[in-house]
Amino acid sequence: MRQGFTLVEMLVVIMIMMMVMAMLLPALAMMQKKADLYSTENVIRLVHNTQRSYAMQVGLASGTIYGYTIRADRKGIQPWDGTPSTSMTSADIGKQMFWNGGSPDYITFTDNFQPVSSTGAPGPPASAPLGDYSIAFVPGAGFACVGTTAALTTPWTGPATFSLRSTRSGYRTASTVEVFQTGMINIYAK
Repeated sequence: MRQGFTLVEMLVVIMIMMMVMAMLLPALAMMQKKADLYSTENVIRLVHNTQRSYAMQVGLASGTIYGYTIRADRKGIQPWDGTPSTSMTSADIGKQMFWNGGSPDYITFTDNFQPVSSTGAPGPPASAPLGDYSIAFVPGAGFACVGTTAALTTPWTGPATFSLRSTRSGYRTASTVEVFQTGMINIYAK
C-alpha cells in the first residue's frame, strides 16, 4: 500500500494550480484598477485636474469660468462651466465615470462619501455637514477660488481644506482634501 503522492502527481497538481492562478490574477488586477478609478478621491482628482486644464487653455480665450461642486445632498461631484448651474456632460469629463444622467448631471460617488468640515467632530457626517462645496478656476491662470457662487471669481490664499466622511454611521473621516491657491490639489488619508 502506498503512502502520499509521487513526484509526478505533485507536479501535475502544482501545474493545475498555476494555470488557475494565471487565469484569475488578471481579472483581480482589473477589478482593483476599476475600484481605484471609481474611488471618491480619484474622481475628485480627475474632475479637479480636468477643470483646471480647461480654465488654463480654453478659459483664456472665452473668459469662461470652469469649476465643480461637490454635492453633499447627492453624494457626488458636478463639473460646470460658466456657473454652478451649467452642468458639463460625460463628453467633457469622461464617459467611464458613473454619471447619473439627471438634471443637473453629476458624477456619483460610489463609495458613499460626502464633504464635511475639517474641524467637525468624529462620527457620521451629520455631526459636521459642509453642504455644497464649489471650486472654480481663474480663466487663463488656473488659480483656484473656493466658496459660494459670488466668491468664485476671486482667488484666495489657501489652502482650502475639507474632509470626506462615509455616510454610514460609525465610520471615521476617510480623507482630507486640500485645494491650494495655485490650483493644485492634495488628497490624503487620515
